[in-house]
Amino acid sequence: MRYMFGPSIMEKPSARTFFFGYGSLMYPSGINGRGMRKDYKKTDLQTAQLKGFARGLFARSFNMCLYYGIKEDPTSVINGVIFEVQDNYDYTRLMISEGAHVSFGEYSVYKLADVTDRISAVNLPPDSKVFVVVPVTVTEIGFMPVDYVLRVWEGIQFWGKDFVKEFLATGGRQYDQKLIEDRITYSRRFYKESAKITKLEVLSTHVRKRKGIRNSNKPARQRLQ
Repeated sequence: MRYMFGPSIMEKPSARTFFFGYGSLMYPSGINGRGMRKDYKKTDLQTAQLKGFARGLFARSFNMCLYYGIKEDPTSVINGVIFEVQDNYDYTRLMISEGAHVSFGEYSVYKLADVTDRISAVNLPPDSKVFVVVPVTVTEIGFMPVDYVLRVWEGIQFWGKDFVKEFLATGGRQYDQKLIEDRITYSRRFYKESAKITKLEVLSTHVRKRKGIRNSNKPARQRLQ
């Protein structure tokens, strides 16, 4: 007998659940391949704007690489793409792929936010709700995944020059020489901060042992911010 196990199914937060993508969720090939049943095409997507958030590479995943994230900024407006999630199964698969499923617990990379009232420049059904994933921890300490930035850069090109220009003006990165140079800078900064954390943990462990205090169980990835 073959057993099939997986994370629990999560219910969509609303009957008509739409997602605002601002990174790899802005084009069909970035949305598909996440285990969802629906095969998205360009006709399933709409461009839109999100008010009150700034975009950047400050969502750090389990592999210590930085991915696109957003953070609160009342003066900022970013562009992106909206698509509808069809059912609970697809919603669950999307949450897993984004590191936002409830099973991740304290190790979650993103969390869900309702941004229905902050969406503009798009036509949606009146009973719709729009959601977005925001980083659990906003940080710029991590590795620069050049291949990821390249995939997003290439993926959004079919939206046209105006969309791409707005993307670059609102925290998006293009694949160029500066990106390669920044990768080195980000790596050096990450190793420098990692060394600080390691040194502090060694000292802390020594002091705790002398005082008979147990070490903290807080994950190292949360301490490195």
